[in-house]
Amino acid sequence: MISNHRSFLDAPLLMAAALLRFLSQTLAINLIGGLALAVDVYALALLLGLDRRPKPVSPMWLSALFLFSLPVEAVLERMVGYPLQLASAELSCGIIGAVYEGTLCEGVRITVQGVDVLVDLPCSGATGLLLLLAFFTGLNSVLRPRLHVAFLWGVATLGFALIGNSVRIALLAGGLVNGIDVMAEPLHSLIGLVTLVLSALPLVLFYRPHPVSR
Repeated sequence: MISNHRSFLDAPLLMAAALLRFLSQTLAINLIGGLALAVDVYALALLLGLDRRPKPVSPMWLSALFLFSLPVEAVLERMVGYPLQLASAELSCGIIGAVYEGTLCEGVRITVQGVDVLVDLPCSGATGLLLLLAFFTGLNSVLRPRLHVAFLWGVATLGFALIGNSVRIALLAGGLVNGIDVMAEPLHSLIGLVTLVLSALPLVLFYRPHPVSR
């Protein structure tokens, strides 16, 4: 049975969602309206008592998971795309340099044995980062960690994504040096998928937080 207390909490949440949709229409910013989806999910999760079931689910993390359905990749690329490019180029250059002598690194451009590798915006790793964060958020909705634990592991997840993207770039560069057409499908996507799985592996193997009390 749904408690009156939970029903009382849902009312302002649903009103907040309606306000977000109104602002989205008024300001013509679709992203604001999309935020209402997360508020709706949070309110419905509370209403259904998902956090009080034998196998509880966190309403907060569940609602956060729905935020990844928004077009946040373009926003992420505009905000931190270039820093991600630089960081990925720096790490991948170190990996490539450990294998191939004479590797030159100039910003987002890597030259290895005469082959020019450009770490452009699509290679910044924004897509892999969002997928890994979505996976991390989905885990949190079930594992229900304490916020400080989730924050620390969230920072670690950013590192996993950055390292995985750098390994992907290094593998692509190595393939080009050896005359392999790594830019052709399905090999290009397969390399990205394998490195993404490897990036998620530490979460699968070692992320075992103590859940918050109900």
